[in-house]
This record gives sequence, structure tokens and C-alpha cells, in this order.
Amino acid sequence: MSENIYGIKTLKTSLGLPGAQKRAEEYFNALRRIDVRSNNLKNISRSFMQPLAVLFIVILFAFSYRAEAFNWVAIGVTVFLIDRIFIYLQQLLNTLHVLNDLVPNLRAVLNHEGSARANQETVDARGDAFLFKKSFEFRDVSFGYGADRPVLQNVSFALRKGEMVGIIGPSGVGKTTLVDLILRLFLPGSGKILLDGRDIAGIKLNDWRRNIGYVAQDIFLMNESIRDNIRFYDESITDQQIAEAAAAADLHEFIDRLPEKLDTRVGERGLRISAGQRQRIAIARVLARQPQILILDEATSALDNESEAQIQEVIKKLKGKVTVLAIAHRLSTVMDSDRLLVLENGRLAADGPPRELLKDKNSYFFRTYNVSKTA
Repeated sequence: MSENIYGIKTLKTSLGLPGAQKRAEEYFNALRRIDVRSNNLKNISRSFMQPLAVLFIVILFAFSYRAEAFNWVAIGVTVFLIDRIFIYLQQLLNTLHVLNDLVPNLRAVLNHEGSARANQETVDARGDAFLFKKSFEFRDVSFGYGADRPVLQNVSFALRKGEMVGIIGPSGVGKTTLVDLILRLFLPGSGKILLDGRDIAGIKLNDWRRNIGYVAQDIFLMNESIRDNIRFYDESITDQQIAEAAAAADLHEFIDRLPEKLDTRVGERGLRISAGQRQRIAIARVLARQPQILILDEATSALDNESEAQIQEVIKKLKGKVTVLAIAHRLSTVMDSDRLLVLENGRLAADGPPRELLKDKNSYFFRTYNVSKTA
């Protein structure tokens, strides 16, 4: 229900609603059958418990009545105790039924907890501080989501401080995985990621992420003001820093036109503003934290040409001030880069300035560039 409500516009416009309703009926019918069966089993045990208690009392009375020491007071007390015992047994059965219903949920929670503990991030306050003066380097880095799913294989490259580098390549070659490794969401299977010659695994995690700015393709905005979305729970960011970040992200003209300026609410998931404006707010959020390395992961792929041009202007202004790593399918986003890294089949296929790479007519970059120019 959650996923279909989220995609209700697509379902209606693509005439997919009848299919979704049919699948929902199948799910709910199966759930109803299971629920009816479960309740029947519960009620059967309850229904048998009381007749069983009465039968037990009748048998006890029959044996006791024939005995010479028969006593009405004793038999009354015994009947009362038996009644209480069967009531407690019935409560115990009800509790067991409830616990049985909760077992699948408990098993799922325990599995998730075990997985979370096995993959817990290590936030070590004793690590090194973030210090970036010369270069950021991948050295023979390999990674895979399992032994049978290699993604990156022996990838090596270096970024100089202040350089703008673009990463391109077909879908599924590991561009986003490479970013996840930089963000330390995953650890390399082999090889090292170095900052000025030091393994980044030895740098404090919070210090690392504080200096790495990340702008994703899917923008996450809260249903709060522009100011709150740029500050994003970091109370140390001042209003002056927010204003400067908004100006650096080319938001000042848009904000000046709004009646409530920075206090304007953007709506749920930013639906009250355009895609380009949402993207620039996300960039301003990152710039307000003054990162030393900025990662743009397909930051313009969902934008129209005008919005893309505006974002490109923002990126050009950052060139030389921040080390930028931009992943893009649209080559126009990375044509002004100092260098391009071309990934193919999980390996680094080419590395060099865009104009130099265009001289190789057999390269992926040459083919893609000419297809885009033809289009």
C-alpha cells in the first residue's frame, strides 16, 4: 500500500491501477485466510477448555462421592481450585497464541539486529584528524557485493587538491559504488583509499564526513523552511553562513522573490518548488558545511536544460575553491572538468582531460560524446 500510494500518479497515468488493485486483493485475501485460520485455532482451544474443566469436575465428584471421607466443603474448595487452574491454563494458552503471532516479527527484528551489529560503523574518537593538502588517491581498490558480484576491480587514480574531476561510464559499472566507498558507507574489499598518503580508515569517521560534501540525484528535503533545509539539524551553522551558501548555490534571486524569503516552506519532499531549485538547496546545504571535497552524484540528470545550465554555473564557480568529483551521464556536466575518469566493466578504462580523450576514436567517451552531439 505504501509503495502504491507513493506512486499513485504513475499508476493512474499509466493505467496501472487495476493491476495494483488486483495484486492488493491477492495479498489481502491471503492475509484474511491466514487470519481466519489463526483465530479458529485460538477459539477451538478456548472452546474445549471449559467443557474439559466440567468433565474433570464431574469425574472427580463421582470418585469422591463413593469415598467414605466424602465432604461437601472439601469438594467445593476443590472445585473452586480446579476452576481457577483451568482459568490460568486458558490465559496461558491465549498468551502462547499471542506470542506465536509475534514470532515472525521477532525473528525479522533479530535478523536485522544481527545484520546491523555485523556491519556496524566504527566511530573512533582516537583516529586522525582530516587533513587535506595535496592529493586524494584510490590505490588498487576492488569491491564486490559478494564473491560472485564484483563491481570495482583494481581501480587506481588520484585527485589533486582543488581539481575538478568527472567520472563517466555506462550504467552499472560501479560509479555510485565508488562514491559509497569515498563516503565510507562500505569498506574496500582490497586496496587502499589514501588522503595525503594516509589510509582514510584511520581518520575519525565524523571528521571525515564533515569534510566530504555529497549531493545525490534523489534530493531529500524536509517539509520545513529553506533555512531549515540548508541548516539541516546543524545548529552550529549561522544565518550568515546560510545566506552565503545560498548565494554560492545561485539561490539568492529565487529567495528574494519569495514573500517569506529563507523562511518559506518547501512542502513535502520539496514539491512546492522546482527540481532545479531543490537541487540548488541541496548544494547550498553542502556548501554551508564548507567541505573540502564535493561529490556530485548525477546531480543534473533529472533536470531540464535551463536548470542544468544553472547548476553547471554553480559548479563552475566552485572550480579551484573545492575539490569536485562529479558523476554524470550528461557529458555537458563534466566537459569543463580538469580530467575525466572513464569506468568500463568495473575498471578504469581512461584518465585524462576531456579534449585529449576525444582524440581516441575507439574510446567510450568519444562514442558517447558524438552520440550526444548527433542527438
